[in-house]
Amino acid sequence: SNIRIVSYSMPFMIGNYDYHCSFIILMKYLNITYQELPFYPLLKNIDFTNNSSIQQQIIQDIKSSKKLTYIFNWKGNIQNPHELHNRSMKLNNAIPLFNISNIDWIVITKNITTDEKQILDQHNVKYYGDVLDNKNNSFEDSIEIIKNVDGLVSTDTSLVHLSTNLDIKTYVLLTSGCEWRWTSDDKYTNWYPDAMLLRQQTHGDWSNVINELSSILSNL
Repeated sequence: SNIRIVSYSMPFMIGNYDYHCSFIILMKYLNITYQELPFYPLLKNIDFTNNSSIQQQIIQDIKSSKKLTYIFNWKGNIQNPHELHNRSMKLNNAIPLFNISNIDWIVITKNITTDEKQILDQHNVKYYGDVLDNKNNSFEDSIEIIKNVDGLVSTDTSLVHLSTNLDIKTYVLLTSGCEWRWTSDDKYTNWYPDAMLLRQQTHGDWSNVINELSSILSNL
């Protein structure tokens, strides 16, 4: 009752104010505890289907595969200062995943290096990052692709927030210094209760994460 909603398009309605606080503090004012966090997939019914021949061909290839199809992502925006140590990995760490026989892997990550593309090619991982989301609205093509796969594996990047809210099975690969939302040692988080969290045991060492995930995915 003490919250007034102001449209983003009408900032003049805000007027002068003495204090501001992080949006997350609304939890406190709404008396929501971590244990009571509500969650439902906000994007489950969103539809960005278009007549793009590229988008439709990728979706058709996914649906025609006799294997499970998973998206793999290992990095986000390189301009983000948190990326290097807390939200990314070297792609060669993921090679054991690419050797799992029951999964077709695809990558929709943008701005990959020549060496990364070579690793993907060597392990028959299909790369679509250069042909998707090249129009004005980011993620529209990616969302449609994610909706049609069996799961997504990613470090802590925007794709995790998309896949969880699209109600797609998600495995989050976390460094030992990950962001607070993923908690410090749990397998799951109430923010995204259906996502499985896999954490480094030693900072900078992804071997336990990849080994655990390989075991999980090999038995699907």
